[in-house]
Amino acid sequence: MSQIRGFGWLIVGVALGLLAGGVAAYLVARAATQPQLDSLQSQLTQGRAELAQTQKELQSAREAQARAEAAQRQTQSLQNDLAKAKAELSSERATLMTARTELTCCFDIATAAIYHFKDIKPYEGKLYDAHHGYLGPAFASLDDYPTALDAAGIDKVVLLWGPGAAPLPLSVAQRYPDRFIPFSSWSFAVRDYPAVYRPVEEVRRELASRVFRGVGEVVTRGDSTVKGPPGPLTANVPPDDQRLLDVMDVAAEFHAPIMVSAGQAFSDELEHLLAHNPKTPVIWSHAGEPRDQYPIMGHTTTRKLEELLVKYPNLYVDLSGGMLLIPPAAPDSLVNPDGTIRPGWKTLFQQFSGRFIAGVDVGSDPARVKQAVTYLRYVLGQLPPEVAENIAYKNIERIIPP
Repeated sequence: MSQIRGFGWLIVGVALGLLAGGVAAYLVARAATQPQLDSLQSQLTQGRAELAQTQKELQSAREAQARAEAAQRQTQSLQNDLAKAKAELSSERATLMTARTELTCCFDIATAAIYHFKDIKPYEGKLYDAHHGYLGPAFASLDDYPTALDAAGIDKVVLLWGPGAAPLPLSVAQRYPDRFIPFSSWSFAVRDYPAVYRPVEEVRRELASRVFRGVGEVVTRGDSTVKGPPGPLTANVPPDDQRLLDVMDVAAEFHAPIMVSAGQAFSDELEHLLAHNPKTPVIWSHAGEPRDQYPIMGHTTTRKLEELLVKYPNLYVDLSGGMLLIPPAAPDSLVNPDGTIRPGWKTLFQQFSGRFIAGVDVGSDPARVKQAVTYLRYVLGQLPPEVAENIAYKNIERIIPP
């Protein structure tokens, strides 16, 4: 019995020894791995923090993306609104330009004459209209024509016309030689007057008759051909076309001037014409200004005119039509909004007083012609008398053959 009891205690002792050894081993192992456990725990905590930060940043990025998309949509909406506004503005400008063309320049002239020239004394001397088209039904009677010129304050005109109106103007000119200076009608084919282009020999015969004292208006490239098809009075033919060079040579035989309409955009081609035969005076219609294109195609500049006048002594500048269309607010208009001549133009007139020519070319309404003449007289009234007289009538008299 005692042996059994001893064996039991032995088992208990062994078990206790094993337990004690296991505990000791565990404690030793735990002591050895604790730093690793602590490091892993720290990494896990840091990872969780970084994950939370990443999730926060992702949420912020999503919110930023949403804001960016909203801003992009708003930008697109604004761009669409801007495009629509531009289209509406373009349409309004086109409507305004149409209205200006339909009303003609004289409404601008009338406004200037009424509101801006109160303190300026107009030029009261002799005045020729060096750009006078056939004025239609308002002047159908031979007796009414001179009377209408008297009412407008015009002493004499350079008479230009299309072939459909040729019989009456020629009759008028022959009946009143002291009031009319007929030009031989020659030009390139245009929509309204397809028959005006004629053989050069016809021009020679007309100039030889001494009834016709010049040639024109020769319609060449106008500014309207730059941004669209030629208008009714615009031929898409360069001013240095050989046919016109031939006419220029014929005009030189009789010391006769030739009046040419050419847009500012084609002044380089006009220079070729000017250089071709320096013996022929060339009158540049309304200084290259288009009748119905301002401000789309820009406008005449005094710097360009000075350059050409210095370079080509046979160049003369006609101040009619499109020149009178330029509103006073434009940088190179003839006058400021208060009606005073712009310094650049005044200097140019005085420097080249023998090279500018007064003209009207505003249409067939006698009242509008009167308004244009009133405007011109106020402009001329601001110049020295000798300069005003040159522009008003003496320059055109000088270049018309006897």
